[in-house]
Amino acid sequence: MKTFLIFLSFIYFTSVLSQETEICYTDYIYKDSIMTVQIYREGWDLSYPAIKLNSDEKLTLSFDCIGNETNDYYYKLIHCTYDWKPSDLMTMEYINGISENPITNYNFSFNTVVNYTHYEVNFPENGVEITKSGNYIILVYQDNDEKNIVLTKQFIVFEPLAPITAQINKSSDINLIKSHQEVDFTISANSIPLNDAYTEIKPVILQNGFWNTAINNLTPNMVKDKEIIYQFNSDCIFAGGSEFRNFDAKDLKYQSQNIREIIFETPYYHIKLYNDDDRRFKIYKQNDDLNGKYLVKANSRANSQTEADYINVYFTLPMPTPIQKGSLYIFGQLSNNQLSEKNKMIYNYNTHSYQLRLMLKQGYYNYQYILLNDDNPKPDNTFIEGSHLETENDYLIIVYYHAFSSSYDRIIGYTVVNSFNK
Repeated sequence: MKTFLIFLSFIYFTSVLSQETEICYTDYIYKDSIMTVQIYREGWDLSYPAIKLNSDEKLTLSFDCIGNETNDYYYKLIHCTYDWKPSDLMTMEYINGISENPITNYNFSFNTVVNYTHYEVNFPENGVEITKSGNYIILVYQDNDEKNIVLTKQFIVFEPLAPITAQINKSSDINLIKSHQEVDFTISANSIPLNDAYTEIKPVILQNGFWNTAINNLTPNMVKDKEIIYQFNSDCIFAGGSEFRNFDAKDLKYQSQNIREIIFETPYYHIKLYNDDDRRFKIYKQNDDLNGKYLVKANSRANSQTEADYINVYFTLPMPTPIQKGSLYIFGQLSNNQLSEKNKMIYNYNTHSYQLRLMLKQGYYNYQYILLNDDNPKPDNTFIEGSHLETENDYLIIVYYHAFSSSYDRIIGYTVVNSFNK
């Protein structure tokens, strides 16, 4: 009990220290007590956070706050530019209705070792309408104080005005043909007034929904009438990577695949995974994955959102020596799609391995090892994982449109294409 009280004190102390007054226009968690932040289309936990303008579609935002108390949380939606900066629009120009709303749907955890409160909101709520397409963040703050920020999460609202046809092919660069995938696509802009496709249209491509490895600033190969063509374009090439690693923590009574040990040491459950290996020089191995997502689930429980427990999960990657110019991270939706100190691995010189402990909610998880090189701000998912043409990936294509007379970046096209669908 003493240990648990110390942990709660630590959570409170670090939460106070981590409060920020400056908004991050990315997926970001400002308080250590906030965990398992998810955003998806209502009714589909594994969907990407995108909804159609002027439709009945809604998004679900959910998160947990560790501890026994409830807090008063509010949220607002902020319109952004295509490169995730605050747009010049006033709130009333993109929200019709009340722009700031309380989160009133919350439930306490039940029969769990770690106590928490689960919060959830479906938005836009009744009486609130989003009137402009584009990039958005949902900003959650505490006690009706916008400076007391809790979290931000990215999503998009799109208009289906410019159909996209796309296909994932081998790289047109012969040197990358066995390891990379090329996204070839055409935008049909017949229904919009288009003066200059080279300046007014800005497509962005995401691999598996991750913004930190997005490809943008693309120039079309050809514009034919209002067909904007991106084919055999060396700028549209992604490393195929490898299938995501996984572990199944839905049941704490038995060891599933990739789990070496499950133990309970007051006050927590602990799961130790089998040591992972360097896959750089291994042949491609197919296995089903969730492309970096996770699913909250506790077997034999009626409601996993409030009855799934929190567990300490231990990751180990043996390496003879530490990386000299870079850091390794555990990455995926389990890391809130970010590379931070919380998911940065530590090298243990005694065991000659990188190690990390993460507290996660019960469920099925995907993850990868990502290198952040000191000389390159873009994450590298191939340094440990390797890269293969055959890897199954989702590619999200988002088409932004900023007319000369417009004051904001619209999204006029959106599609998801999978590398297995030829």
